[in-house]
Amino acid sequence: MFFYIALLLLLSVSACQKCQECKQYCAYCQPAGNTGLLTKICATKDVTHYAVDSLMTAYEAKGYTCKMIDKYKSVCDNPSKLNDAVNFYLLEDYYCYPK
Repeated sequence: MFFYIALLLLLSVSACQKCQECKQYCAYCQPAGNTGLLTKICATKDVTHYAVDSLMTAYEAKGYTCKMIDKYKSVCDNPSKLNDAVNFYLLEDYYCYPK
């Protein structure tokens, strides 16, 4: 009887998915006149979002046009986890936390 309970417990624990919450928080700023120069400012974790926002505001005050990129994705242990991870990581400048 103990064996069956242990087996059931083991199967239920192994069925849990482990996920990473991955985020990208970047501003892309271009000077007026579209000279081809592009400035990229990205956060490396949640607490640095304010730095990106502040720098973006400062660039806009100098006449730059800025665009914010704010994307996120959960990458979990499942059959398509490799594809999920690769597709998200191609965005660059991401950071991940255990979910």
